[in-house]
Amino acid sequence: MEAAPLRLADDEPLKLRVFVDKSVVEVFANYPARPDSVGVRRQALRGDVVVNRIDAWRIEATNPF
Repeated sequence: MEAAPLRLADDEPLKLRVFVDKSVVEVFANYPARPDSVGVRRQALRGDVVVNRIDAWRIEATNPF
C-alpha cells in the first residue's frame, strides 16, 4: 500500500480518477489535467534516492460507456 499527503484548499473539491486493469487498481486524487502536466518527481522521506530507470507509456483515453 502506498500513501501520500493530500492538502485541499477550503473550496477545492476532491476529484478521483480510478484506473482498473485486471489485478491493478490505481487511484489519483486531483490528477492534473493540463497539457503541460507531464513531469515526474521522485521523493525520499529519509536518506537519498537514486532512480535507475523510468519507463513511460502514452495511454489513450477511452470511454466504454
